Amino acid sequence: MAAAMQKTTSKSYKCTILIIGFVAYLIADSSYNISGLFYAAHLEAFPQQTGLLAVVYGMTYGAGQLMSPLMALLLRSQGEKRVAVGSSVCMFAGYALSYFASDARLLLPTFGLMVPLAAEGLYFFPMTLLAHNFDGRLTLASGVVASGCGAGLLMSAPITQLLIGSLTWRGAALMLGAAALNAGALALLIRPRVPASRDLPLEEVPLEVALEAGKGEDNAAAAGRGRLARTVELLRICGPDTALFYFAALLQTFSMVTAINFVPVMASELSVPESRIALYPAGYGAAFTVGNLAFGYLGTRLEPFLVDSASLFVSAVLTGILPACVRVSETLGLAVYCGMGACQGGRYALMVSLIKLAVGLQHYEICTGLYVAMFFFGSFPAPFLGQWLRRQHGDYSAAFQLASGAFAAAGLATLAAWALQPRRRWRQGRRELQSLADADANADANADADADADADADADADADADAGADANADADADADADANADANADADADADADANADADADADADADADADGDFRSLFVCKDAHPT
Repeated sequence: MAAAMQKTTSKSYKCTILIIGFVAYLIADSSYNISGLFYAAHLEAFPQQTGLLAVVYGMTYGAGQLMSPLMALLLRSQGEKRVAVGSSVCMFAGYALSYFASDARLLLPTFGLMVPLAAEGLYFFPMTLLAHNFDGRLTLASGVVASGCGAGLLMSAPITQLLIGSLTWRGAALMLGAAALNAGALALLIRPRVPASRDLPLEEVPLEVALEAGKGEDNAAAAGRGRLARTVELLRICGPDTALFYFAALLQTFSMVTAINFVPVMASELSVPESRIALYPAGYGAAFTVGNLAFGYLGTRLEPFLVDSASLFVSAVLTGILPACVRVSETLGLAVYCGMGACQGGRYALMVSLIKLAVGLQHYEICTGLYVAMFFFGSFPAPFLGQWLRRQHGDYSAAFQLASGAFAAAGLATLAAWALQPRRRWRQGRRELQSLADADANADANADADADADADADADADADADAGADANADADADADADANADANADADADADADANADADADADADADADADGDFRSLFVCKDAHPT
């Protein structure tokens, strides 16, 4: 009964995590997507400060991604609940304070720093929450949560445009800040994290194993073992397979940003109607959501690294043929662009599971922060390279060919990371951990010897206890026999006493009878012979 109740509670909490993560992703991704609308409104409100506004909105994407390692440390020390609530309050404060902006300088700490930092926190904490609470269906759960990004792509722009048109940008900022508080309210349902079990295989290299194995050694030996374990942990975080994994994230982000930025511009230069161009981001958002769910399901059935590599190779092909498809037909170009969106949605769905498989849970937050930081280094050069290639070749075809090659390179890097991962664990890491393995074996042998000694001592104690019990039983039997003999002697004595008493009584009776006869005979004689 208790086990069934616990299982039901676990499932309900997992559903709660999915809802919390979906809302957090929707709000975080919406804050990025609507920045262009606020940029246009702020240019109209502050026409004399265009340079400062460019700096503000240049920080919109980069500030949060560069601060992702700091966010990782906050998550590691404070937990998901505090980071989520603090991020939602920070986003509300950023939007609310911008309401009072009389010039663009106040927008620098609000729109330029507070809002993107809070968005990064809301984007970050569901990843660690999923990694620590899902195992078998992690990719599917990540796909459900990441579909909040697609919902943000579809919903945020038209709703924000409506709010700006009816309430001005100040009123729209207040409304969006109030909406951000919903993520914090839902985050209050997050439970404290239960510490993960440290009983892991040797190649997982937890530091606790080294410290546990070092018990009973002198301080110098224990310190040396601790340094060795930390060195191997560093190899796990920064090893060749993990470095390739980070590099794949950088290449994938570069290609995705290139495609997203230049497809609408390229379509406009090819005289595609404005109404059709507006379908590109909407179709991309819908396909992104479908890709989240589809690739998330595939990740539960197949190896996630292989599924991710396949999505990157398909993205490479679609990106390479996209310019030609747009020239041939608007509908064909839109279909290819939506296919790219589905593949990129799959990448987001698989991301949590890939990081967990690559580095484990012990340093998951730090490695996720480094992984997200690659987004900045991949997205920052994309617009500059795209514009430079357009000036060199006259159109954006060369930029898309470069993005296609980057997608293919990212797929190869992911495959290489997957191939190197077990080899590094079993060959490189095994040598560094051999001393730890020997120490563990010795510790096990000592533990077995101690267990045998304890068993022998227990057996001897049991034998002594049995001997003592037998002696006590014999003593009790002797005591019972003595008691029975005494009782029989007492009974015999009582019987003899009773017999003697009866004999004495009979003798006394006979004596009394004789005395009575003599006394009577005396009186008879007196009567017969008077004086």
